[in-house]
Amino acid sequence: AREPWRVAAAWLLQQQLARGINTPYSSSMGRYFDLVAALAGVRLQQGYEGEAPQRLQALAQPCAPLAEAWHTDAANVLQLAPLLRQLLAQPDAATIASLWHATLAAALASWVLATAQQHHLGTVALGGGCFANRTLLAALLPRLQQAGLAVYHPQALPAGDGGLAVGQAWVARQILANKETDPCAWPCR
Repeated sequence: AREPWRVAAAWLLQQQLARGINTPYSSSMGRYFDLVAALAGVRLQQGYEGEAPQRLQALAQPCAPLAEAWHTDAANVLQLAPLLRQLLAQPDAATIASLWHATLAAALASWVLATAQQHHLGTVALGGGCFANRTLLAALLPRLQQAGLAVYHPQALPAGDGGLAVGQAWVARQILANKETDPCAWPCR
């Protein structure tokens, strides 16, 4: 995360990805933000966690999403490689940042709506550090809400690790409180 250019280089060097050399798996949307920031030349190294994505967000302006820039595979995993290829053809960092945010919001909305419909869900919860990005959240929320979903997202606590830590502390407190009254309280059952 400190050197987003490495993510960009890994993506551009398909051989490295195909062979799995120094390419650990990650489900983090943050690595995509690092990658796009590096491709745009916004930030090749970071002085602090999230610097590159924050600088990318600062450049983004509202725009229409790119067409045919994502798909889901057979395992319902959102694939963004077509979007990344289209971003490489863009003329400047501000255009890349704008198209990234708009298209990612459209892709996530499409993916969430299809999954919610498939599983008959009317409520979804958005979590993770990428939802500290106000541009992404502002583009995604209305799409989901207008489609009829009830959407929960971090408001009182930070998205990502900060909110997760508070949740972990709450669970630990509950466990300790229950042990005082029930020596076999969860999780020792």
